[in-house]
Amino acid sequence: MKITTRQFEDVTILEFQGRLTIGEGDVQMREAVTEVLEEGSKKILLNFKGVKMMDSSGLGELFRCYTIASNQSAALKFLHVENKVLEVLEMTRLIGILDTLDDEIDALASFRAPMARPGAPAADPIVEEPGDNNEESPSAEPQVKCPSCGHEFSP
Repeated sequence: MKITTRQFEDVTILEFQGRLTIGEGDVQMREAVTEVLEEGSKKILLNFKGVKMMDSSGLGELFRCYTIASNQSAALKFLHVENKVLEVLEMTRLIGILDTLDDEIDALASFRAPMARPGAPAADPIVEEPGDNNEESPSAEPQVKCPSCGHEFSP
């Protein structure tokens, strides 16, 4: 399991490549989450786009990491969780507890939204308006910045 850490504003993003199975990646994921929590991170996004396989041990570690973060008053969200895992989360009703997202920009914006109870619909993302905050321009479009390339665009 390869784990890459990057930062976007106050959100720590952990990107996983490989398998999240018993003895291969499960403990590494927990250790990586624990490490960023010890460094003071309170907003953590786990990106599973590069994870090709996840077994029940990996699924258990997802929930364990969520519990560890919650106990430290940190927000932990999951990005690009594979469909088979989402189905299991739905069957076990954990989908209402774990915050899973499919789009990185939406995931990052969700950290800015006021904290809601787990499973509640996410609030609309906060986007910064161009120009001075005291002036409103009817023709100005709100801009969102892509965390990967830095390109700004209108949602």
